[in-house]
Amino acid sequence: MIHWATRATTRRTSVNNSDVSISVCKNRDRLQTCFIFRNGCEKRITGTEYIKAGVDKERGRIYFIASDDKQGYKLFSKNGVVNKTFKIYAEWKEFVGDFTLSFDSKENLWFVDKTKKE
Repeated sequence: MIHWATRATTRRTSVNNSDVSISVCKNRDRLQTCFIFRNGCEKRITGTEYIKAGVDKERGRIYFIASDDKQGYKLFSKNGVVNKTFKIYAEWKEFVGDFTLSFDSKENLWFVDKTKKE
């Protein structure tokens, strides 16, 4: 049996209701890392519409922090969907997957850990 790839079947979808999903997608000639926040978890990170992400490759974590409109990425949702998303021009392929948002009390930041994929 042949399973044809269509636009609807080639998009990465989460099989669970995880807090954060990360994927890498192509936009024209460049790759982007795409973030989806579910369950209102972005409200734990920021009270504004803007967010920054930083990677610590030694610890295998992506950290998130609230930002302003000059330095941060705007969180948006399509068609009134509750999930919030943003994209950055960075290739963090090793972080592709679904995660639970965690808090690092030492750094005082929210993060996802690539070793704790769901």
